[in-house]
Amino acid sequence: MTVAALSFDHVSIDFPIFFASERSLKRNLLGPQGRIHRVTALNDVSLALGRGSRTALLGGNASGKTTLLRAAAGLLQPNQGRISRAGRAFAVLNVGLGLDPDLSAYNTAVGHGLLAGHDFKESRRRADSAMAFGELDDLAADTPLKLLGPGQRLRLGTGIAAALEAETLLFDEVLEHAGPEFLDRLAQHLRQGPPSNGAVLMVERAAGLLARFCDRAIVLEQGRITDEGDLANVVQRHAGRYVI
Repeated sequence: MTVAALSFDHVSIDFPIFFASERSLKRNLLGPQGRIHRVTALNDVSLALGRGSRTALLGGNASGKTTLLRAAAGLLQPNQGRISRAGRAFAVLNVGLGLDPDLSAYNTAVGHGLLAGHDFKESRRRADSAMAFGELDDLAADTPLKLLGPGQRLRLGTGIAAALEAETLLFDEVLEHAGPEFLDRLAQHLRQGPPSNGAVLMVERAAGLLARFCDRAIVLEQGRITDEGDLANVVQRHAGRYVI
């Protein structure tokens, strides 16, 4: 039996929310004393993305798309269920998550290499590769992460993913910031690089971008999968509700 690149088995994730009326100085000093409301972001989600799959994740605001992507990357743990990955997954949306935003783009790439288990010398080598893939010049490489523009963050994140040989790539409405040449490079990487044996899961609203990179789609509504199938058919069934 073929192993899926990424699978969710009855995954549920919820978050605690304090009532606004209880956000007081006393509560902040003494800790939560009142009721806690739990919001369900994913509700019994099961999916399996095969190797080489290219899937669009569609849904409205607060449907659970970003939560699903973060969980797929290992950035969130489910309250229930299990998530399995056949290889390394990298979320381009969270290139600096867990690292100091004052770090330069280059040192951010080094940090991701260290987090992936490489020694310092190897992490620097892979950071050089990430800068080259993202075509980030010396000025951009030395710029603090928090000051990078959206397009630069996209190129940095994708460069790091390529340098770390991530098989599964996760995008959350970032490709709109890419120029045509970089989109061409990304398309080639998806065809010939590690993702050709992994999976791509992408959140975008631009129909043209989705059609270029994806052939299937999953629809999330209120944390549940409500539809899936061929991208064109899913978009047609929902009358363009989730794409423009």
